[in-house]
Amino acid sequence: LSRARKLLLDKHYPHITIHGLGAAIQQAIMLADAVKESLANQVTMDVTSDTVTLYDDVIPDDPDAQIVTQTRQSSAIHIKMALTDDMKRSFNGRRK
Repeated sequence: LSRARKLLLDKHYPHITIHGLGAAIQQAIMLADAVKESLANQVTMDVTSDTVTLYDDVIPDDPDAQIVTQTRQSSAIHIKMALTDDMKRSFNGRRK
């Protein structure tokens, strides 16, 4: 939360993107909501989701057996956050 605020407010990044994969999707959403709330809802959010292919190397217990690569699909979320124009003007006015 503090890093997201620092990037937007102090470092003047035009936007940040919070990524979540699989079980971390809920945590990514909660983090984005916390950032939004901490900035008095003065952020825009563009949310996209997709499915990504993951590759797992399975190492067998038998040392003579070959390593097998398996693929699986997992859901992902990407939350792009940017300060609203009003918020940008507010902070630029304070920095002068």
